This record gives sequence, C-alpha cells and structure tokens, in this order.
Amino acid sequence: MKKTIKKKSPSKQAQNKWILNDVKKPLNKKPQPLKHTMSVNRPGTRNELPLPRDVQSREITKKRPYKRMNLLLVAPDHPMPGAPNEILLEEQLRHLARNVTTIKYTQPLAEQLNRPDLDLILIIGGEEPFSDESTDALKNTPVRKVLWLSDKEKPFDLDSRTVSLFDYILTQKMAHIPVYRALQCRNCVCLPYASDTGMYFPRPVEDRYKSDLLLIGHAEPKSILYSFAFSDLPADEKIRVCGRGWETFPSLIIIPPDEDLAPYYNGARIVINCSGSLMQTLEVAACGAFQLIQQHSELTPFLEAGDWVTFQTQDEFADKFLYYRENVDHRRLAASRALADNQYNHSFLQKGIQLLDLVFD
Repeated sequence: MKKTIKKKSPSKQAQNKWILNDVKKPLNKKPQPLKHTMSVNRPGTRNELPLPRDVQSREITKKRPYKRMNLLLVAPDHPMPGAPNEILLEEQLRHLARNVTTIKYTQPLAEQLNRPDLDLILIIGGEEPFSDESTDALKNTPVRKVLWLSDKEKPFDLDSRTVSLFDYILTQKMAHIPVYRALQCRNCVCLPYASDTGMYFPRPVEDRYKSDLLLIGHAEPKSILYSFAFSDLPADEKIRVCGRGWETFPSLIIIPPDEDLAPYYNGARIVINCSGSLMQTLEVAACGAFQLIQQHSELTPFLEAGDWVTFQTQDEFADKFLYYRENVDHRRLAASRALADNQYNHSFLQKGIQLLDLVFD
C-alpha cells in the first residue's frame, strides 16, 4: 500500500514563509554607521549643542586598518553596578584589533603606556579614582585615550582635571552630555554598552517568575503607565511591576529592587516598557521577550524603526496592546525581530566598531 504523506496547507506554508522572511529582515540590513545613531558633542558645533550626524550620504573610509592596532583595556578591580561584561567586551575587541591587553585600575599604568606600539587606551567604568601616578601617566602620553563611563543612572561626579585627560568621554545617556560639557570635555558621545548576553538570553523559567504582564517604569501620575495601571489593568491576570511608587496598587506584584530581572523578562507574556532606558530595552529584547516600548529621546536614535514596537500616546498604546494581546504569532514575530536586531546592531562587536570608527575617523 502506498504511504500517504500529509502536507501543510498552502495557506499555512505561505504564512510560515512570511513570518520567517520578516524575522530575517534585521539580519539583512547593513550595520548602522556610527554617526547616524550617536549624538556627538564637539566645541564649535552649531549652537554648541550635541547634534545627530548622518553620514549615510557619504562613503566612510577608515584611515588605518584596525587589525594592526594595539589596545589597552583598563577595567575596574571589582564588578560595579551598570558596568559592562568585561570578558565579552575584550573578546569582541580581539576580533577587531591585533592585540588587546587588559589590566585593572590598581595595576601600574605607566609601564604599559611606555610601549611604543600602543594605539588606544580604553578605560571602562569611571567610578574608581585614578592614582596620582596613573593620572600623570595619562596626562603625559600621546596615545589616544577614551573613558567609557557606566553612568546609566546619573552623571558621575567627575572633575575637570580628570575629564581633560581624555580625548573622548563616552556616556550611557544623552541627557548626561551637558554635565560633562560643563567640565570642558573635548568630545562627549552617547554610546551605551551592549547587553550582557551571558545573563540576558532566551530560556525557560520557573512558574514563580512568570507573569501575564510585566510593567517597567515608575508610578508617575498622568503618565501612560500609571493611567493603565489605575484603570485599564486586565482582570484575573498575574501582573508584575518593576519600578518605584507602586505600593498603593495591591493587585500588582512588585519585584524587589535588587532582584535579577532576566528570569522575569523571560517569564513575561507581554512587557510594557516605559523606562526610557536603552539598556533595559536591549536586555528585555536579548531575552526574546515581547515588549511595547514608550518612545523616549534616549531611545529614538538607537532603535531602528520597524524592528521595535513603540507607542507615543495613550490611544496608540491602547490599540497596540489590544492588538498584540490577541495576536500571538505577531507578538512572537515582533520579539524575534527585536532579538535579531539587538544581536546584530547592538552587540559588543558592533559597539567596538563604532568606538574605533569614532576615535580614528
């Protein structure tokens, strides 16, 4: 007897092919040029304001091959809140440069700077003070120097003497640029860290981390998130919240401030992200979770339109929430596209390319 082979219906095949092609869209895009996605503050710019600079219309040529370069990476002695994954950063820089030497803040810096073949000094963190010996060594070396701050919450309390040591100060938030400008920073650029993919990645989680909705943001009256929590929360659903001021909402399960958020991202059916934090947005995306993102000036230059589901008004939020709540396939598709865009355009490899393009352009 001839064996009968069951085939998917043409409509189902077409639907699956459409979903697969849509997921691949972020992977088919060219990496975004650095100055198209970053705000640069240089003395003498128009009105002395940090302006986005779009260089897509001209060809970007590198003045020197990065593979011949030698980099010195200076990392904090101990893990700091908001600091990048030093190992991931170093691994990706090694793909770009000939040699990457990593030392800690407390190790002697002067002897490293005496190397004749050194091309770049990259210091990450910025919370630990430099010794007088290291300060003098940085001041006297002709090698290009970059301080990549981990200031995701608030600007660091730097002084003008420290700022003057560096050719570039890289900050996590555009709102911090004016603070460092006031210290006569020569070049201040917003370049957020990549998410730590060793911590934030798609994985199954226990029931205690799961939720129907995860709200990210503070309880600010008249805000979209506050209005939603006050009057429009779905009944009989498990709703968690990450942020300050939600104690007066008994139906919400508040995540403690010091909790690891990765399992909560993975356990959420829908994330409503009103934090305005690019880092948190990338971390949610890295977990493969679907999120509705409130537009914010800190996000707009970095999130490619079409790969992220955003909203600006209360009505727009209500429409998109109802739509994605009922359309599971489209929710999964949006989460997959954001995950792909995060991996391709916001990895430490891409950040390293952007940094080198900036410093050696």
